[in-house]
Amino acid sequence: MRLFLILFFIFCCYSGYAQQTTVEVNGTVMNEEEGEPVEQATIRLLNQTDSAFIQGTTSSSQGSFSLKKVRPGSYILHITYLGLSPFYKEIQAGQQNLELGTISLQPGSIELEGAVVTAKAPDIVVRNDTIEYHADAYKVTEGAVLEDLLKRLPGVEVDKDGKITINGKEISKILVDGKEFFSSDPKTAAQNLPADMVEKIQTYEKKSDKASQTGFDDGNEENVINLTIKPEKRGGWFGNAHAGYGSEDRYEGNAIVNRFAGNDILSVTGNMNNANGRGVNDAGVGMGRSYGGTGLSTTGNVSTSFNKEFNPELSLNGDARFDHHHTEYSHKSHTENILLADSSTFENQSSQSKNSSKSTGAGVRIEWKPDTLTSIYIRPDFNYSWNESLSRSERYLYDNQEQAINQTQQMNQSNGHSQTAGGFAQFNRIMNSKGRVLNISLSGRMNYSTEDGTNNSLTEYFLRTDDIDKEELDQVFHNNTEGKNLDANISWVEPLGKNYFIQAEYNFQYNKQDALRNTYTKDEKQTYSLLDSAYSRSTQTLTSAHRAHISFRAQKEKYNYQIGVSIDPSYNNSYTFVGDSTLSYISYHTVNYSPNGYFMYRWNTRSNLRISYRGSSNQPPIHYRQAIPEIVNPTLTRIGNPDLKPSYRSTLALTFHHFIPEKQQVFMVSMDWQYVANDITNKTEYSDDGSGNRVTTYGNVNGNYHVNGRLMLNTPLKNRKFLLNSHTTVSYNNRNGFINTEKSNSKYSLSTRWQASLSGLSGSMWE
Repeated sequence: MRLFLILFFIFCCYSGYAQQTTVEVNGTVMNEEEGEPVEQATIRLLNQTDSAFIQGTTSSSQGSFSLKKVRPGSYILHITYLGLSPFYKEIQAGQQNLELGTISLQPGSIELEGAVVTAKAPDIVVRNDTIEYHADAYKVTEGAVLEDLLKRLPGVEVDKDGKITINGKEISKILVDGKEFFSSDPKTAAQNLPADMVEKIQTYEKKSDKASQTGFDDGNEENVINLTIKPEKRGGWFGNAHAGYGSEDRYEGNAIVNRFAGNDILSVTGNMNNANGRGVNDAGVGMGRSYGGTGLSTTGNVSTSFNKEFNPELSLNGDARFDHHHTEYSHKSHTENILLADSSTFENQSSQSKNSSKSTGAGVRIEWKPDTLTSIYIRPDFNYSWNESLSRSERYLYDNQEQAINQTQQMNQSNGHSQTAGGFAQFNRIMNSKGRVLNISLSGRMNYSTEDGTNNSLTEYFLRTDDIDKEELDQVFHNNTEGKNLDANISWVEPLGKNYFIQAEYNFQYNKQDALRNTYTKDEKQTYSLLDSAYSRSTQTLTSAHRAHISFRAQKEKYNYQIGVSIDPSYNNSYTFVGDSTLSYISYHTVNYSPNGYFMYRWNTRSNLRISYRGSSNQPPIHYRQAIPEIVNPTLTRIGNPDLKPSYRSTLALTFHHFIPEKQQVFMVSMDWQYVANDITNKTEYSDDGSGNRVTTYGNVNGNYHVNGRLMLNTPLKNRKFLLNSHTTVSYNNRNGFINTEKSNSKYSLSTRWQASLSGLSGSMWE
């Protein structure tokens, strides 16, 4: 580790002396019809891979423009001006300044007898893997937020909890001009940003920071939305607010204030309601949480997100929040458990709960590029949360003859807090112009939580064959969890002639988790001082894992592909103890092999096909292997299976895009297939003493797979005044499991769904 840090420091210091190789991209914008320069035209430089915004400027009174400090690479030049048709050009920045000369813009409107009819911009544009929607083509009501606009886009779904999916893929982030906005919290932007500030909505699969720098896919991509803000919205303050009050003293208020100035962003948003409103988000910074979407909730929160670009080499991006949440929840259920062909049990259950929580957290992202060959990313974050809960439940079990088997009444109360802090640092250095790259990253995290509470229950047995007809619990518990983990990674990319590359990578992970769970009952003095060994379990787990990976990549004009394989040895040690007594010690060593690869073919900028495969081996949690009974409650006991095998997951995905701009037709079809060998599932066995008690363990099954298919077709109708947006999904599952330790199988189609919308097209381009 000391050598690792020394190397990291040497490269950081060396980068300060690196030669500056930024270039300028210059040109002049002219109005082709009038033969005059165009002043104040908007010039944008976009990443050719994902159309992300790089930098921008406006043309001078002479029509000239200059984009400074452009790093070598492939870009798209985008020029727009009101009344003129937009201009796109793919450019390649090298080691010398790029002179584009005169760029002529075509007229975008026709003047007839004093009336101006403006051509309508394309509703959808597809560039490689990026789908771009023109926001003004999808009408929303005045005062609408981004979420209202997203719901109108073809292939986009927003569920009742605010989760956004596009063509079946969940969106994990929303970016504003390529910069993160409210961290990994797309709900905040979607539910608060005004829709009328958005010019374009781009959706694509964003690579990880490491993959973007090295060019090698590492399987850590995420689906994102990038918003392009209208030029007139880039200056001054703006925002919106709304409030409401209803019957039964229900209220809701929401507000957001934004400051957009060039590439600098400041947003502050707040929410308060007791009407089950989602507010800005249900997840804390740096530590994911979910309150769920049921029950009666009161929520309040305030959060801020900012981006400050000090210069093209240094930028600071981050967010912070505070929120509180209170939920009251009631639930009733009726369940039939099919044990054998001629027997079943039936279960009626009801529960009530109250939960209150508070959380605060912040995260910062620092991006520093001291020269065109070096980039450094630093991302620290922290979160603190507090929680209090109270729950009551009743469970009544009876057989198919309506004879009562057992009945349980239970009440639990707890309060606790947790805190996490961690960070990520990455150093990337381009060693030469042929594609040699060094990438080093280091991350770590610490977490601590504590919980105290009481557990009271009464279980009555009606058919039990022994002398026990009742069990009563009166307990207090103290739980503490502490964890530390470290992840270090180094990779080297070496060019092998023209358009061929090989990557060698090494990764080390270390994880330590201590979980103390102590439960006490009353002594003769009626104080809770007796350790209840049946309900107390403490564990200490140490895991170290190594990963050696090698990949080969080919980059051609029409296609590119990558193939690779990982070897992952790991070492696991786990102690289970109660008080000073060790119950078990497990130590084992495993070696996993994980192949991966992808292939992409581009017929042209309109059509492309991508096929990917990834295999991964997953070890079961340590406690799944521990053959020690763990009493969850008087009627349920869990026990591990020391013979449990790791599962192996194979995933194959295919996506085809086709775009016909002159007809404004978009066609997309995708399919993914997933097969799991040695899938890990629960095995539950009911006791034969008439008590109705259950023992759950774990087992491996084969043959589990599912297939998902998606089809999107967007096309104007024959008269070209209406646009048909259609989205079809089909899903099939084959699931093997256990019923009362016997293997079972279920085959079912989760969904076969087609949805379509019809919208009118404004403007005269269709006349």
